Amino acid sequence: MDVLKADAALGTLLGNDAAGNMPVYLHWPMGKMMFFPEITVTDVVDQGEVSGLNDAYDGTKRYEWSEAQVQVDVWAKSEGSRGLITAQVRKVLLDALADFRSIGVSLGAPLVMSLNETRRLIFRHSLRYPAFYVLEVS
Repeated sequence: MDVLKADAALGTLLGNDAAGNMPVYLHWPMGKMMFFPEITVTDVVDQGEVSGLNDAYDGTKRYEWSEAQVQVDVWAKSEGSRGLITAQVRKVLLDALADFRSIGVSLGAPLVMSLNETRRLIFRHSLRYPAFYVLEVS
């Protein structure tokens, strides 16, 4: 989420919410009115697996392979705005791949779904990024 907030071009596209902050939120901001455009980030699936073949144990430490699905939702009042913001989100996360790898996280290509409510003029892209990482477990 901090990677998205640090991008100046994305900040220009999003503007500021009522509190003067860039509207990039972890999960849905409970109790707040929806601000357009905005981005919400959610970890929708988190699964860990310790190998049954003991290759995750080096004699002193045990490791767990974990997979997550990180969902980035882009919310906007027009298709054009949604498309520009989505393109910038993808660029920012692609540029950050080396940073993610340096902390042990591998991020895959997103599955992109368009979810629009044309009656209320809510245009949404839901980007689901598969993430893979290894954790030390006791």
